[in-house]
Amino acid sequence: MDNKLSDSERAAYIMACGERDKRIAELEERLNLVREQRDNELRTNSELENRLATPVRLPERYYVDCGVGPDPNGDWLYYSEVANTLREQGFTVEGDA
Repeated sequence: MDNKLSDSERAAYIMACGERDKRIAELEERLNLVREQRDNELRTNSELENRLATPVRLPERYYVDCGVGPDPNGDWLYYSEVANTLREQGFTVEGDA
């Protein structure tokens, strides 16, 4: 049995190999882009997890009883102080532009 390829078969084989190699290169490039995107998302997730792991620090609390005064156990917070404190920590507050 003769295993030799004809000239036309050899040419077709070489062309198929070239197309295969081109497709492999395209897929490798696409894979690299997907890996880069994954790495960026992992970095972003890690940064967000670290940010969420840090408790939000609230401003001084107040009591309200015939007036307003500072009290570490008070039930009242001044809205503007809370909003400013959150902004200082890198968060946005509803109503910010």
